[in-house]
Amino acid sequence: MENTSIEERAGTYYVRSLKVRLSQVILQWQEGEMPEAIALNFSALTSAHVYGAVAFYLEHHIVLDAHFKLLWNEEQAITNAHYQQEAERYVALQNRFAAIKAHDAQGIFSR
Repeated sequence: MENTSIEERAGTYYVRSLKVRLSQVILQWQEGEMPEAIALNFSALTSAHVYGAVAFYLEHHIVLDAHFKLLWNEEQAITNAHYQQEAERYVALQNRFAAIKAHDAQGIFSR
């Protein structure tokens, strides 16, 4: 899948020469964002970058959708494993936040 707009680095697709992942651009586009608005969300992107990314996606959407799903599943597995390893910390942190909120009767942190 050679393209002048997109490159693959270490198993992830990026907008060529930038640190913006193709999946980030396509997710916003699929959510209805216009290419010009997507470009504004990333300081390194131009509208031409976004249009090139969308064109590349449309040409290869079957392969890319499978690739994005695989990456998402891997990310979820890592997140779940981390959460299970750190569950006690998360509970303790949530309890601390709840205690702060309960003691915030004067609304100091609510402003």
